[in-house]
Amino acid sequence: MVKLLRNMGAFVGSIVLLIMRLYWGYQFFKIGWAKLGDLTDATQMMQIIAYVETISGLCLLFGLLSRLAAIPLIITMFITYFTAHFEAIKMIFSNPNLFMDEEPFMFLLTSLLVFSFGAGYFSLDHYFTRKKSKKKVTVEEEEE
Repeated sequence: MVKLLRNMGAFVGSIVLLIMRLYWGYQFFKIGWAKLGDLTDATQMMQIIAYVETISGLCLLFGLLSRLAAIPLIITMFITYFTAHFEAIKMIFSNPNLFMDEEPFMFLLTSLLVFSFGAGYFSLDHYFTRKKSKKKVTVEEEEE
């Protein structure tokens, strides 16, 4: 029974991760792509952020190198909070809704979840890991 519940939880977790990755990965990509399209007024830092959001957003969207892609997104969202939403950080304990209502919150939450749990079953990360594991088992069987 415990194994069944664990497997069901893992399956539902993968669906939740898929939905979050698809939606927020696309949002990261879309915002980054828009910034890349208007680089004439952008500073050097905005260019870097645009590339991070575009490339890492695509990685989240497809579940490719997800944990690695989540790291610069987490850093970017913390920088966004500290530069554009500092008041929300100062009031995180007295008014947590202010922190959660700010635009970067769901981007940060999704990035933290993907970093913590990986991309889930429905991802290229899982596909390549599974394929690599099968190949390793086949090689080990041939050696015996």
